[in-house]
Amino acid sequence: MNSHHACQTLQVSRSGFYAYLKRRLSSKHVENEALKEMIKDIFYEHKERYGSVRITQELCRRGIHVNHKRVGRLLHQLGLYAK
Repeated sequence: MNSHHACQTLQVSRSGFYAYLKRRLSSKHVENEALKEMIKDIFYEHKERYGSVRITQELCRRGIHVNHKRVGRLLHQLGLYAK
């Protein structure tokens, strides 16, 4: 399927489609991806027992200050749930 046909099917302009492809990732997205890696490390380091609050506390001890709700959202996106 070429881009012209895909744009017609999705009802978007070709210029909008190409603008979307050129768009860079936001700094928040990049930060969240790095944070996800740290969260996974802490989660498995503590034998899958830590939830969002304790992971947030551990991140704080490591010098990374984030809200527990953000950590919870990222845990959910990763499909990780404490035992």
